[in-house]
Amino acid sequence: MKKVLFCHGMPGSQKDADLLCAANPNAEVIAIDLLSFPPESMDLAFANALGTKSIATHQGGISLVGFSIGAMAAIKIAAAHPQSG
Repeated sequence: MKKVLFCHGMPGSQKDADLLCAANPNAEVIAIDLLSFPPESMDLAFANALGTKSIATHQGGISLVGFSIGAMAAIKIAAAHPQSG
């Protein structure tokens, strides 16, 4: 099953991942709720998401999806963890 780490935009919420799930029923979408973390904790939130057993043990790589400010977050994640893709 394809793994997707989803970073929503602003305005937006973790609920936006429901649309991504509906369009990609064969993917496991892991959404990070950007609104629940202060900006200085975002890197930790992403690192924790990437370190989940579901993601860390997946052999097929991880797709990052982001829009608006979430696209910037996805770029930061990709740059910090090139081995995950």
